[in-house]
Amino acid sequence: MEVVIPSIYDGASATGEAALMSLRLTHKNKIIISTLLHPHYRETVKTYLAPHEPEIIDLPYKNGLVDMEKLKTLIDEDVASVIIQSPNFFGGIEKLADISEIVHSKGALLISVIVESMSLGILKAPGKMGSDIVTGNAQSFGMDLNYGGPYNAYLATKKPRN
Repeated sequence: MEVVIPSIYDGASATGEAALMSLRLTHKNKIIISTLLHPHYRETVKTYLAPHEPEIIDLPYKNGLVDMEKLKTLIDEDVASVIIQSPNFFGGIEKLADISEIVHSKGALLISVIVESMSLGILKAPGKMGSDIVTGNAQSFGMDLNYGGPYNAYLATKKPRN
């Protein structure tokens, strides 16, 4: 990714900011959220989005991963973004490159959520698999827990292309 904000409160807040960013960039009012996104993240994103009243669509899973066929039927030209966590809440590694193709075919943005950034030591970077916005927690890189917070998170994206 080319642009990074390295100092957001936590990963859930960063994901909420990414969702808002997708609404502003696309001027669309639907967001698809994987049901495999951590429940705390899902609720935080919904809280961030509430004043803007977008249509939030739940993307179900099949066999522990995003249901790709259902994604194809849910996405349309009015969707601003699709939010996917990988590794997901069950620990499954999502097929981000395949998801990216589906998402981009309808002009939407792919937001990838990395709850445990240490996983990037062995996984291919989401930006290299077509993600437009990436959010994640950085706490596991050595920050103290500080009685439950604050932590540290990031939001990364690509530079706009004209």
